[in-house]
Amino acid sequence: MSGRPDDIEFEEEIDRKYICPICLAVLWDPVQTSCGHRFCKLCLGGLVRGSWRFGMSRCPVDKSFSVLLEICLKTMLSKEKCYHLDQENCVYGCGTRVKRLEHDDHKQVCHQRPVNCEHCDEQIFYADLTKHQVLMCEHFPVQCTLCGQTGIRRKDISSHIDVNTGDCPQTIIPCKYASYGCQFQDKRRCMSDHYTTDPDHHILLLVQHNASQDRKIAELTSQMDKLMSIAKNVVNH
Repeated sequence: MSGRPDDIEFEEEIDRKYICPICLAVLWDPVQTSCGHRFCKLCLGGLVRGSWRFGMSRCPVDKSFSVLLEICLKTMLSKEKCYHLDQENCVYGCGTRVKRLEHDDHKQVCHQRPVNCEHCDEQIFYADLTKHQVLMCEHFPVQCTLCGQTGIRRKDISSHIDVNTGDCPQTIIPCKYASYGCQFQDKRRCMSDHYTTDPDHHILLLVQHNASQDRKIAELTSQMDKLMSIAKNVVNH
């Protein structure tokens, strides 16, 4: 339309809200209807001519009765510039300056964004997630370094390899007759062979233990008899 340069070139595709739906060119001296549609002032005036009685007419786009509002192109572009160019600090404190237009996208990839550990549900920074899981998370599945079993929660490893109550087949454990004098130790998975191949040794240890207990009982009985005898003498005198 009149007054519009013909040689304007744009580096990027123009948003459709800046295109006049009548001439299909970039808005020039724009006006806006109360229903939100924008037109070049001359384009709209040439289409509806004198129909804007009392400032109202039908919008060429949706045919609704609208009030004609003049808008300042400079103000409109200034607001758009703020949205596209103005930067603000990341809300997660990572130190990055982000365009307002890209703020939501940045929040999805920011290394300081809060996330929940999928294993323990603790909330931590995304940048610390791997360190947390590999070194600290008590519910993170780890591998037993002795038997190679996987999927054991970190907090359960100590129970898994416990000498007395664990179930790790590679843990070195003492013979169950250790309290009777057997000094044999081997992997838990091998202990059944020890019990079946050397039963006489364990029987001998039990016999010796019982004999020792009998001697101790006899000694204690003798001491008790002596004490009782002394007590009687004290009472009689």
